[in-house]
Amino acid sequence: MVEAIPSTESLPAYDAQGVISSLDGQILTLDHDGASAAGLKPGRDPFKVYADVIAEAPITPGARVKFQFKKTSTGLEISKLEPRE
Repeated sequence: MVEAIPSTESLPAYDAQGVISSLDGQILTLDHDGASAAGLKPGRDPFKVYADVIAEAPITPGARVKFQFKKTSTGLEISKLEPRE
């Protein structure tokens, strides 16, 4: 039996920026500035990320990025990722 994954479409997305620490499979670790609206303190956190989100983003350690994320029942999930100057 396959477990249904609830859609995250209706969840609010929060904006933040940071620096890529590492990518290991679907886990992108970011050093970030936090997002007070989401109750996320600045620091280093793992985010789940899918191939369609990272297809056009710079995924190299040290790359500066801005991103949107959602708080899901399974943790933090990146919904948008792009380079920043």
